Parts: sequence; structure tokens; C-alpha cells
Amino acid sequence: MPTPPAVVRRPALRRPEKPRTPLLRPARFFSEREPKFRHALLLVAAATVLLVVAVYAIGWVLTAHVDGTVLVDNPAHPGEAVCENPPDTGDWNCDEPPEVARNVDSIISDAVDRAVTQLFWAPLVGWLVLGTLLHLPSWFAGGDGGAGRSFAVTAWGLSTMFVSLPVGLAVLALTAEPATVTAATTPETFERAMLNSLGALQAYGTVTGFLTTLWTGVIWFWGLTVARDLSPGRALLVAGGVVVLLLLAGA
Repeated sequence: MPTPPAVVRRPALRRPEKPRTPLLRPARFFSEREPKFRHALLLVAAATVLLVVAVYAIGWVLTAHVDGTVLVDNPAHPGEAVCENPPDTGDWNCDEPPEVARNVDSIISDAVDRAVTQLFWAPLVGWLVLGTLLHLPSWFAGGDGGAGRSFAVTAWGLSTMFVSLPVGLAVLALTAEPATVTAATTPETFERAMLNSLGALQAYGTVTGFLTTLWTGVIWFWGLTVARDLSPGRALLVAGGVVVLLLLAGA
């Protein structure tokens, strides 16, 4: 009696895991994951933290590469106008020098603190503005899903900053050039020393700013096409229009 042939069992094909972000496969991401408003809020919060960390990191690199002291206005001096004709009453500290030397590290630290204060709300405000710019045209074009889905798509598009910012910081750390300033340094010379210390970051920012904006636009395009159910032509007009506005604003 012949021996029956052995049964060869083929391994079960594993379904590819759903992409966690739309950075590499935006079409599949939005087709398999519904963009939700609560995820957008988490993305904006994470972007805010990342931006604050990035600003402090830039300050740390600059303080490590720029040394010296500069002359700044002395807050204890009342000013030449007062000292030339001081009032009869009161001690006006006119004996104080009008300028004092200050370590450049403290100046950079103060500038970083001001930058953090000014930029802290930038991710939230930018998300709200861009979300509105994406939602209204897509709504007029017959998009589905409501405003929450539009703002979720917007936030996912801005997730490109989680790649561009760390790479930019790495470029700055590797290319920053040392600089020394003295008490005789003028504000223009100090600014030039700071810019020279930034090194290749300026060129990097120009190139990657353009590429990252286009990358963001691609994510928005697929988000509007899949999640908002727009035709490719209409999604291209909406996403492309916002991308053009961003490029013009950054020009």
C-alpha cells in the first residue's frame, strides 16, 4: 500500500502591522486608523514639549561655544538725561557707570527664556490656524467627518517636526563653531558671532524647512483624501494651497 504524501503546512501569513504614524505610509495609515481629535491634542502637547526642549538645547549649544563678556546698560544708572540735570531731592545713582560688563552666557540664557515664553503657544496657535485653513475649504468641497477629523489630520501633518527638529539639533551640535566676544564687542559683532556659531544650521533650516513643508503637505493630502473622503483633485487643491501659504510665509 503506497505511503500517502506528507502534508506540508505553510506558515500563516502575518498581516503587516498597522503603521503607528503617517510619516512613511500616510495613505495606509489613514485607511487603517481613524484620525481622532484626542490624538491631535496629545500631538500638539508633545510638539510643545519638543519645541521647548529644542530651544533650551540650542541655548545650551550656544553657551558651550560662545565665550566672553559684553557691555550692557546698567539698570542702576538712571540715564544721562537725569544725570545731566539731576533733581534736588533723592539719590539718583549717577556715580554708577552707564554700562557694565556681563557674561555672555547669562545674556544667552535670558534670550532663551524669552524665546520659550514667546514660542510656548506656537504649536497650539499654529495647529488651530492651519486646521481652520484645511477644514473650511474641505468642508466647502464636501468633505466628511467634521471639524474634529480635519484638526486631527492637521496635527498628524505637523508630526514631521518630530523628525526635523532632532536632526536640526544634531546638525547644530556637530557644526557649531566656537566664538569669543569681549567687552568692546558691538551688538552687530555679537550678532555676527552668534550666527557664525550656528554654522550649517542656517543652510539646513532653509533646505529642510522647504522639504518638511512638502512632506507635511503629502500627509495632509492623504488625510483629506482618505479621512475626509475628498477626491484627489480637491484634496490636492486644499492641501497644496495651505502648503503654498506656508512657503510664502517662510520666504
